[in-house]
Parts: sequence; structure tokens; C-alpha cells
Amino acid sequence: MLESAISEVPDPIPPRKRRQTVWAGGHTLRAEWHKPRTQATASLVFLHEGLGSISQWRDVPDSLGDTTGYGVLVYDRFGYGGSARLPIPYERAIDCMECEATTTVPDLLDTFDITNAFLFDHLHLCQATVRIFGALN
Repeated sequence: MLESAISEVPDPIPPRKRRQTVWAGGHTLRAEWHKPRTQATASLVFLHEGLGSISQWRDVPDSLGDTTGYGVLVYDRFGYGGSARLPIPYERAIDCMECEATTTVPDLLDTFDITNAFLFDHLHLCQATVRIFGALN
């Protein structure tokens, strides 16, 4: 009885979108990968400010992905959303943005085989975006 009730519930994630847990930056992170609609060679990667989660972007990634046809990657930062929790005493390292730029984002790009990315950023990570750009070039 329960199985038939569950099977009738529609999947809230569109078929083009795949939510998964990945290993990046030394932690498990929840990521959402939107497959490209076209043979586009670029992907949009959404970075996060201090409230670092997929939900903060709302429908922006879907809208831009649908408009451009590009792949879209959004993720919950370590300690936020569905990603691994910060250990007690729940404090981030002083160099957390540096780590995000030099380890986490490159790991995510490798995981999803993204070689040509447009990085979308919130103000808080601007310096991290510059570091990521430098590390990738």
C-alpha cells in the first residue's frame, strides 16, 4: 500500500536537474546539476555568499539555464543546506574563502567535468571568484 502511494508522488526535481551529494573541498556537499539543453560547451556555476545554499538562488539558475541552454551547477557550501555540517564549535577557518576558491570549486568543476565555466557570484565571494579565475587559468 505504501509503495503505491509513494510511486504516485511526482518527482519535484525536473528530469533535466539532478540533485546529488558529492565530495569536494574535503567535505560532502549537496549539489544540483542541470544538464545542458543544447550542445553548449559552457556551464554556469553559481557561487554563494555567507548563507551559501542552493535555495538562496531561488529560480535564477533554472531561468538562466533555460535561456542559454548551458549546464548549470549550484551547490550548498560546507555547513549549509544539505551539505556536511560544521563541527563544534561551528566556526569557519579564517581562510575559508581561500579554501573555497582553491579547493572546493575546482573539485566541483572536476566532478562535473566542467571545463568552460561562467562563474556567478554574490558580493561576499568576489575575492574568491578572482582567485578561482586565477587558479583555473
